[in-house]
Amino acid sequence: MNYAVTSSSTFAQRVKWYSDTSCSTEMAEYITGNTDVAVGDGVTGLTTSVGSNTYSPAANKVTYNKSCIGMKGSNAAGVTWLKTFMGSVAVNPVVGTSHSCSITSSPRYALMHLDNDTFGSGAFGMGLFWEESSSAQPTDWESTTDTLTFLP
Repeated sequence: MNYAVTSSSTFAQRVKWYSDTSCSTEMAEYITGNTDVAVGDGVTGLTTSVGSNTYSPAANKVTYNKSCIGMKGSNAAGVTWLKTFMGSVAVNPVVGTSHSCSITSSPRYALMHLDNDTFGSGAFGMGLFWEESSSAQPTDWESTTDTLTFLP
């Protein structure tokens, strides 16, 4: 999974599944495009320990809208996975064919913290903490918070 900043007001959430531990044989990919990204006020006093995870006590509020979805099954197993992943949505991917569509969504909300400190001031990469919601601005980290590491 990765988040790609594509402009000052857009980003993409990209997820790829592989059939091997070396991540050399891609099975499927799923991409969500997001627009109208706005980074807002900072918040402090957040919970730093949730389960076995440690998070920052500070973050920024973020709002955005989902604008498009793309997917591709690289093999039969990947197509089956996408059909399962998409659930009851009427999606019928075909092996090797990219599918995309525009969508309209209600505003999405997130807490975001980009962490340079934990990873040696950027020397070994940086971390992103991302807690999102479709109903209201999150007020704290939860056990479902995404943590991603970016290498230099």
